Amino acid sequence: QSSEAIVVHGTSGSGKTALVESLRQTVCDSQGYFCSGKYYSNSTVQEPHSAIMAAFSEVCDRVIQSDDYDEHRRTYIQQTLGSDGRLLSKAITRLSPILADEDPPPDGGNTIIHTRNETACAKFKAACKSFLRTMSSIQHPIVLFLDDVHWMDVESRQLIDLFHLDKELSNVLLIVSYIDGEASSLRGMSVMDKKSGSVDIQLSNLDTKAIQEMLSVGMGCNSERVLELSKLVASTTRGNPFHVVQSIDALGREGLLTFDPVSSAWLFDVKKIQKAMKIDDTVIDLLSRKVRHLDPSAFETLKIAAFLGYAFDRSILFEVSCTLAQEVQSRSHAGPASSVEDCTKAVTQSITEALYGSFIEKTKAGYHFRHDRLQSYFCSLLDDKDKEGLNLIVGLTFLASDRVDSIYHATVHLNRSSSYINDNQQRFKLARINLEASKYCDGKSAFTHAAAFLRKGLSLINSSAKWTDHFNLAFEMTESLARLELINGNIEACRQLTREALLHGKSIEMKTDSLMLEVKVAFLQQERITQTENDDSFDTADRTLKVLGINIPGKVSSRHVLLKLLKVRRLLALKKDKDILCLPAMTDRLKATAVKVLFQVYSYNMLREQGHRYVYAALVATELTLRWGTSPFCACAFAIYGIAELSIGHQKRAVRFGMLALKLQDQIRCRDTECPAVTLSLSLLLHWQQPIREIRDPINDAFRCGYQTGDKCYCSYAALLGFGLGFYLGDNLSKLEDYMRFTYQQIGGLEEAEFFALWLKPVYQFVLNLQNQEVSCWRDATMLTGEIMNEKEYMCMVVGARNPMMMMLAWICKAMLGYYFGYYSMAESTYHDMDSIAHSFRYTLSSPPYYLFGALAFYERYRETGQRRHLKQARKYKKLLQQIKRHGSPNVAAYMTLLDAVEASLQARSSTATLFSKFNDAIDAMVAEDWPHMEALANELAGFAFVEKKALFEAEGYFARALELYEHKWGAHAKCRWLREKSRQALAGWRTQGNAKSNQKLLSDIIEVSCEDASHEI
Repeated sequence: QSSEAIVVHGTSGSGKTALVESLRQTVCDSQGYFCSGKYYSNSTVQEPHSAIMAAFSEVCDRVIQSDDYDEHRRTYIQQTLGSDGRLLSKAITRLSPILADEDPPPDGGNTIIHTRNETACAKFKAACKSFLRTMSSIQHPIVLFLDDVHWMDVESRQLIDLFHLDKELSNVLLIVSYIDGEASSLRGMSVMDKKSGSVDIQLSNLDTKAIQEMLSVGMGCNSERVLELSKLVASTTRGNPFHVVQSIDALGREGLLTFDPVSSAWLFDVKKIQKAMKIDDTVIDLLSRKVRHLDPSAFETLKIAAFLGYAFDRSILFEVSCTLAQEVQSRSHAGPASSVEDCTKAVTQSITEALYGSFIEKTKAGYHFRHDRLQSYFCSLLDDKDKEGLNLIVGLTFLASDRVDSIYHATVHLNRSSSYINDNQQRFKLARINLEASKYCDGKSAFTHAAAFLRKGLSLINSSAKWTDHFNLAFEMTESLARLELINGNIEACRQLTREALLHGKSIEMKTDSLMLEVKVAFLQQERITQTENDDSFDTADRTLKVLGINIPGKVSSRHVLLKLLKVRRLLALKKDKDILCLPAMTDRLKATAVKVLFQVYSYNMLREQGHRYVYAALVATELTLRWGTSPFCACAFAIYGIAELSIGHQKRAVRFGMLALKLQDQIRCRDTECPAVTLSLSLLLHWQQPIREIRDPINDAFRCGYQTGDKCYCSYAALLGFGLGFYLGDNLSKLEDYMRFTYQQIGGLEEAEFFALWLKPVYQFVLNLQNQEVSCWRDATMLTGEIMNEKEYMCMVVGARNPMMMMLAWICKAMLGYYFGYYSMAESTYHDMDSIAHSFRYTLSSPPYYLFGALAFYERYRETGQRRHLKQARKYKKLLQQIKRHGSPNVAAYMTLLDAVEASLQARSSTATLFSKFNDAIDAMVAEDWPHMEALANELAGFAFVEKKALFEAEGYFARALELYEHKWGAHAKCRWLREKSRQALAGWRTQGNAKSNQKLLSDIIEVSCEDASHEI
């Protein structure tokens, strides 16, 4: 079932938590997973998205404890989560047992599975969504309860919105609660919008009747007996449930409500209670009177516990209490200091008294207060001076602790006392502690908090001596903060920090990471700009390469490209494939960084089609690899070099370097380069010689790898290739739609990936148009406008951005739709536009489906107009397909067979037998390839060809087979409706024309016979 959300709110103490927790047993009895997490006030130190991760850990416990948890389900969870599981295991403590036997990554675990780049934050969110989708099912629905969300951090807020807006998430009930009057911090959240379908439950205070019923049941007496008491309690507490409970508890504690064992009844005097109770008694007043009965030692212990937070650890409480007691004794000189055993004993007695007095409760992890108002009350009894000293003691205690999260808690407490630290050496130590806390948060994907720790650390270092006395620490923190600002989307802050690191770096080797980051930031900023004016990203890249010792001409011409190509070929002439594969690893870090920057330059320039620049960058990267050895990005460099050779017509060299790129990638095993190396090699180089079915799985693997590493560009490219392969192989359109929806959501979910998600819109809309059963006008079916995109707006945007790849992609989809729905003139004009754009941008599109549909469209235009120019253009596309076939491609032979049959149908002298043979050969070729959509197209074309030859019986058979394939095998319902209408018109027209011709022939025969008889008589 689809997921839902419930918002529970009311005043503090209105029973929100108790109400929701009452569902726990019901959910568990029905095999569901009830999990909860609580956020705390600012007085409590809590890790980022702590409540959600605590709830997820509880889900893991429920999964392990369920009756159907076995090796099969464990393997399913491991395979479904994949690398997301390894990422989440750092944040979800109880996930590790489920993933314990999971195979390590192929590089042995040395590489971070999810690269910490600008998409890391989005990938963590996507991993959390994947966790919920994997763990929830119809058999095991999940109830996720997040309490007091008005105190949550920003990262948790983003996650909750993500869960609520996820349309693919099912069998999950999200429940959030907050206190009335605190909703300002939740403004803008989707779960708070009633239009989003969330169920709103507001808890009001109890009225007199409800209090009367509660007292009657609790005391086991008649409701009339407690009526006056109920009225008194209601007027005093205003019906607040927590206040009511505290009032009754105070009455019992003060002897105003007693139990008589003789009569087995509760005794009370309303008049005495009325005198004792004040009408303006607040919860704080009641708690104050309750606290007076505590032992002083227990009172002090509870204040320290409240300072530690709503939930606290017993061992930390022991350490802090003992340290504080010893410090107080040393200041007062009141005899010998208490031993650790004495302090431990005193704290234990205090905890026991607090448990007996219902101030705290014991949990699996330690203890927590019965209500957050109790914790707030005890914490309010500490003055600012006490808190300052406690922060220092608690921070040092956590620092000495062996808890996993000790560095986080220690740093937060020490930072709160930093204003009292004046010694520069101590401030320097605290800055280093902040660096360690930042690394801890970074590992848990809490990037906002990680950046905050680094900012605090940098502020602790003396600014005048930062780059002299503490250079190493300042440089490391500045570089790390720049990277985190990029992850958090603060591009300008990242750029400023990067420039500061470059300004103070002592050597070029030290600056390499910052140089790479500066180039990335420049390209990211330009992605946000639709126009190409004021594009300084190329200048930034050129300056960076110049620092690394690589000079790129300001304006790269064809002469520069030719000279560099000759140099590279001279180097290659001395090396065989085995020599290249045995090249040593590149030891010069500057050269390795230069290869990486050159690859970034190639990728960005390829998108913008900036002349010869991207080809020149590829040649320089190849030259560096051949001279200095292999580096992580050398496989990409060889793939791009193969593309450069292909662009000037050297097919065999292109294939050679495509194979070399894949072999080098297998040797290096760098996940950052796997997606670009595989997609470039397979899609642009090796598809000429490898069967198309063998390419699909590696391309899908490349997409997953690109998504994991945050490579938005090549991840999107791999998604497009996945669609292209699915279309090429004739996958059912519903399957293609599911694939496009999945990849579109995945890429669209990455931060700053809107530009790349746009690539997928035309093909997504193309699939929907072919499927659309409601289309009323066939002209509408050829327009890329609908659920996903608006063609006019899209084309205005891509033309403004001068992005030829996106233009060509949209026009290919439009041209194929024009052909499928019989608008051949529109397909013709679209192909002319594509050829013009390709010529302007020196863009070569060597796609067999592109050539096939171009040839088919112009053949149909020749059939309509009889103009030889259309036939000439069709034969041009056919010749390009023949060239691909001549180079050894196994994927175009069936296309050529179909084009031969269509061309034969255009020749008047072709007999019916010839057409029957040729079209059947084409159909058999499509069946052999298992391409149902092309088999349907061949049958469709055969049907129209036989209609022209007046073989109506054969035509009907071909049309019937085409309709069956389109409808049931391919799922192109709109195309099927179009063909059913057009075939009916064609067959009816020829039948009518045939009847008229037969009547005319009969009349001429009669006349002819009559004339013969007359002449014979004469």
